[in-house]
Amino acid sequence: VAPPARVWQAVRQRIGPAASSAAAPSAAAPSAAAPAAGFWGSLAFWRPFGAVAACLALLLAGYAGYMVMEPRTEQQVAEVAPQQIAPSYVAVLEDEANQPVLVVTAFKGPWRVTVEPLRDLTPDQGKAFQVWAVERNSGTTRPLLQVTGAEALRQSLGEDGWDLIKSSEFLNVTLEDAGAAPTAPTGPVLFQGPCINLKGPAGTST
Repeated sequence: VAPPARVWQAVRQRIGPAASSAAAPSAAAPSAAAPAAGFWGSLAFWRPFGAVAACLALLLAGYAGYMVMEPRTEQQVAEVAPQQIAPSYVAVLEDEANQPVLVVTAFKGPWRVTVEPLRDLTPDQGKAFQVWAVERNSGTTRPLLQVTGAEALRQSLGEDGWDLIKSSEFLNVTLEDAGAAPTAPTGPVLFQGPCINLKGPAGTST
């Protein structure tokens, strides 16, 4: 049953004052009214959020461009030069013409010795240049090490070898059979030089 016109008039007055001035509908059934958009569908509500999002996007884009254009600086790592340990003893061995042939240097901490030929020293096959330590005061000669070529020799020293260096007045070199060192020289002295304590008299016991 179609409601009377006064019913629609009362409904429009309840909904809003502006609706009361509209003409009354016909006796036919009215079309269904569209539902209200509500709070979440309001354009006025979302418009500020859109502006904020646009600003954030611009800031992120600017920061990304800055990071790309800025030159990268590699992390600087300080390189510390290794501590140089000064030698404790040195001997420059000379030939009969007083020409330097070998330089023997002894280091402490750890105990070690280096032998640097100053010219080509290549012994015959099966032979080696035997370095002897001549003890101070007593003149006792004891074997220290062998040199078999012209390349620099670096060799660690035990306590006995270090004691030989400390107590030496001279270092001599003879030509001996390679391998196990003899207990005493079997040939003439080819090279000789004083063993100098670079640390001074106070360093003789260390």
